[in-house]
Amino acid sequence: MPFCDVLSLDLRSVTVWANWQRSLQRSYANKARSYVNMPSFPFALRELKRDFSNPRLWVALVGAALVLTFAGAFGSGDVLRPVPLALYWIITVTLTFGAGSFVNALLRPGLQGRAIAVRVVWNGILSGIAVAAVVTCINLSVFGLFLDTTREWAIFLGTIFAVTFVVSAVLEATLGSPPFPAQSATPALLDRLPFHLRAPLVALSVEDHYVRVRTNQGEDMILMRLSDAIRETAPTKGVQVHRSHWVAVDAVRRVEREGTRMSLVMSHGPQIPVSRANQRKIKELGLL
Repeated sequence: MPFCDVLSLDLRSVTVWANWQRSLQRSYANKARSYVNMPSFPFALRELKRDFSNPRLWVALVGAALVLTFAGAFGSGDVLRPVPLALYWIITVTLTFGAGSFVNALLRPGLQGRAIAVRVVWNGILSGIAVAAVVTCINLSVFGLFLDTTREWAIFLGTIFAVTFVVSAVLEATLGSPPFPAQSATPALLDRLPFHLRAPLVALSVEDHYVRVRTNQGEDMILMRLSDAIRETAPTKGVQVHRSHWVAVDAVRRVEREGTRMSLVMSHGPQIPVSRANQRKIKELGLL
């Protein structure tokens, strides 16, 4: 084969290889970005806690419960006296709102950018299932009532789903898609890792002059200071819980305590110790 042909073939091979590498890099970057934007179960719990810490929400919930009490809605006024009836409706309204809000927080990222009709349908169906389960448990506890016939279940579920669909449609029409804090960029620290490790951050730990960076896909050692590594974790929400450890808040699964000692069980990898000086941070974040 002439030398020119060999050189041309080699150049084409290099070009194909370079294009493949760039494509692979974009794929991993997009995957990492989607991981960072994805909320988790702890995120939904914190959103719910934030909602219930709003005094105006409690005014609205109690107001709705009192209206249902005075109206004796769904025949409840024929079974309970006014005070127990008011307590029944306050509990029911609060728990059903919590169930619907929690489901909404879990669905939020997957429904962003979808058509309004799609968001209404998914929120209406899954919120309806959660609300129906809550109401069934409350009625069973308070009245010892469990529906027996197909007709009773059809009326009950039809009413629940009608309410959740109407509420979902009204919220979409007035407020639009609920806000979700999507990040436009991945943490700069991920760029220091091999492509196959670029995923949501879990924890950072100091070992000698290195920082062990742990993600959902594994871990790697990087020669840098912990303070510099923490600066490159933005926009991931995290907290330094020890002079040698930083954790991503959404990666914390639970807190374990043994006497005065506290440690965090993470989504991946070993537990992270919390120093006594930083235990207050864990409480303030609502992780306890």
